[in-house]
Amino acid sequence: MKTTKAPLEEARKKIWLVVSKGLIVHSHMESLQSFQKPWAYEHKPISSLLDAVKSIKMTVLIESSGVGKTITKEVVEAMTTFNEVISLQLQN
Repeated sequence: MKTTKAPLEEARKKIWLVVSKGLIVHSHMESLQSFQKPWAYEHKPISSLLDAVKSIKMTVLIESSGVGKTITKEVVEAMTTFNEVISLQLQN
């Protein structure tokens, strides 16, 4: 964000977060932790990663949880319908 000189809010609009309960959206503000709130957007609630990928049309997917098998074949195939897939799985 700082290298491109893009304003922080403009850059944040390009990043969506999905947690165990689904896409982080405004309608869930009361249940979000403070660090999640800046990433909440006006959008209908979506509970699955696959549905979030299809709705938002993600171009990059980074998995950073300790939960395995989150990025499934179906998720990757859904992403290939609208772009080349970049998938990073960060596991410890």
